[in-house]
Amino acid sequence: MIIKHSKYLFPSEEKAREMAESIRSTEEKPSKHTSHGLCAETDKEKSTEEEVVFTGNWQLDAQWVFEDKEEIKHPYGWGKYALDLKHEGNHGISGVSYLDNKL
Repeated sequence: MIIKHSKYLFPSEEKAREMAESIRSTEEKPSKHTSHGLCAETDKEKSTEEEVVFTGNWQLDAQWVFEDKEEIKHPYGWGKYALDLKHEGNHGISGVSYLDNKL
């Protein structure tokens, strides 16, 4: 089993929730994948100590579980929203390093 961590940026809360729901495990559709840390992206340039300004984009982390190396890629529809950060980001998943395990 190979575990990878990805960070995504979606253009709306609705799209982020739709994508998170698509990998949610149910009795009818079991999934090893999980999503974490859904949050609105803040505009760091426009925000102040008194007021937080949001961009309208939403961030979401996902933990992907693969059985073998040939499977390792963003699932269909996810790749275009993927971020490639050079730091750990805002969220972690179960103490697993994003940088050491990014997809």
